[in-house]
Amino acid sequence: MAPKIIEADGAEYIACEGFVNVYQPSREIADSSSKTYEISFTDEYGKTRDLKDIRIYTVREPQASEALSHAMPAAANPSNTTITYENGQQIQPGSVVVFGKDRDEGEAEWLGPGKWKPVPCGFTRR
Repeated sequence: MAPKIIEADGAEYIACEGFVNVYQPSREIADSSSKTYEISFTDEYGKTRDLKDIRIYTVREPQASEALSHAMPAAANPSNTTITYENGQQIQPGSVVVFGKDRDEGEAEWLGPGKWKPVPCGFTRR
């Protein structure tokens, strides 16, 4: 279960939600070597990632100093003093606000006008 840090062929990824699945060999690739892997997980943007033909990987627990969080959107900054959602409904303190189409810009917890903080990975939405 996430959160996890995945190192795959020299690149680092964050699994922020749900399960991390590892397959050997990679699925759906007819010419995959039996020595390659496929890793699927949900990243910090809430998107399903599917890494294929991975040769070397590790999946590890984050260290205490590695506070993993969902992607913090650029719009969640002190100059954004909004108090309502796009539909006009009032935002309640502690609510998680999702940015962009399909969460592709990230999400942040609203603490008040201009006050935002990152949402920890594995956080259950209210």
